[in-house]
Amino acid sequence: MKLPGTLVTETHPSLIWYKCVTGNGCQQSSSPISGKVVLDANWRWYHTVNGHTNCFSTNTWNTAVCPDPATCIANCALEGANYVSDFGISTSLNSVRMKWTSGSSTAPTGSRIYLLQNDNAYQIFKPLSQEFSVDVDLSTVPCGMTASIRLSEMAADGGMSTQSTNTAGAKYGTYCDAKCPRELKFVNGQVNELGWTVDSNGIGYGNYGACCSEVDLFEGNSVSSDFAGHSCLSSVIGSYACTVATCGTTSGGVCDPLGCEFNSYRNGATGFYGPAKTINTNQKFTVVTQFITNTGTALGTLKEIRRLWVQNDVIIQNVATRVSGVTATNPSPQVIALRKRPLSTML
Repeated sequence: MKLPGTLVTETHPSLIWYKCVTGNGCQQSSSPISGKVVLDANWRWYHTVNGHTNCFSTNTWNTAVCPDPATCIANCALEGANYVSDFGISTSLNSVRMKWTSGSSTAPTGSRIYLLQNDNAYQIFKPLSQEFSVDVDLSTVPCGMTASIRLSEMAADGGMSTQSTNTAGAKYGTYCDAKCPRELKFVNGQVNELGWTVDSNGIGYGNYGACCSEVDLFEGNSVSSDFAGHSCLSSVIGSYACTVATCGTTSGGVCDPLGCEFNSYRNGATGFYGPAKTINTNQKFTVVTQFITNTGTALGTLKEIRRLWVQNDVIIQNVATRVSGVTATNPSPQVIALRKRPLSTML
């Protein structure tokens, strides 16, 4: 992945968050936790160490400077990001705003960011017997676009301590998920150049993908939403470099890309989520995800991932599925994947 570039100083936007404390229910603590956010490496400019020549451009590797992965790592640097002007990412106290923007490029793009504990380490969460609450405003996000909040099983340092060629790490946004994405330019510190091909949709894929267990706390827009658990085989701990044969597509790989998910509309409750519906996406709402264990403590085993909603100070229970013969309001770890690693071992 090579040393970071020096043309743009990497300055992580600050973001504070709060840890819930018990007493009269779950209340926001009085002391905020100071964090930061970092842009995913896949969105960054990758250029020659001593110049401005692109090492990767328009989904294609520059074979003049990247004839092979080892030479590419020696010749190229991963640059810092202009968060606001190029990617439409801004923060204010405990809120973050992400825009669909063209920035300095010709085509509009979204972005992906992660929460940092400090400039060089991701914030690690242990969610068993805990809950996540996030305020969301999707009133301007239409059908066809997706905003997501997820947990991925990544090393705090982004792999720097175990991957000899990874000198960027969490500071520059390394990534993995249960879909084992092969479109990543970097997988476990290596340049994903070998076998790179571009499909009819203009998306490039290399020979390797970055796999890890994943929990989608929320995915959606103003029209539809879901939440899901994606587990992996017991041999997949943290970020795992899969090959074409082991990455899989919808099945057959080391992880479960489809996952066990809950989508109220797909499950028959068509009036629950959307504009002017029970969860009115014309207004801000709070997504609450609880990780319930069999003992009610962090030492127990995960038995349920529970979804609650809060809007206009009213707690709203998740709607039950209306599929004949099925009664559920949340995905159950027992049906996440029979042959995959249980989510409780990841959480």
